[in-house]
Amino acid sequence: MEVKVSYIENLLDKYFEGETNLHEEKALKEYFNQEKIASHLEVYQPMFHFFEAKEEIVEEEFVFRFPNEVSTPSKVNKTMWYSLAASLVLLFSLGGIFYHQHQQQQLAEAELAFMQTKEALLKVSTEFNSGLQNLEYLQELEHTNPFFNFKNK
Repeated sequence: MEVKVSYIENLLDKYFEGETNLHEEKALKEYFNQEKIASHLEVYQPMFHFFEAKEEIVEEEFVFRFPNEVSTPSKVNKTMWYSLAASLVLLFSLGGIFYHQHQQQQLAEAELAFMQTKEALLKVSTEFNSGLQNLEYLQELEHTNPFFNFKNK
């Protein structure tokens, strides 16, 4: 039993350093699950019992939560990136549509303002031309009657 105890002590040192493999950890668990262990190693027995009980709980929770398929982090990351890309495409598409509609509305308003200005200027021009016709009568009157000749006075 002395050789086995020294072997277990070496395995414990390696275990606490994080250098054991699965086979060595299994040997430690089997040793601490026995009823007869060295008295100076009994302090480690509850720790290995705790780890064993914790593994069983974790395995039950894992099977309960994911009965059909286990999603890996890479699948989650891909899904997240695809969702983000789709959201950005949708956002830019909607932004482009609203911008185009806004530009079309501004163009329509500018055309309406141009047409209204053109009509107003045409009306002013018509009224101005009719006023000029009245001035032609005054010029004829000025030539025919010296009384209305304002330039010579």
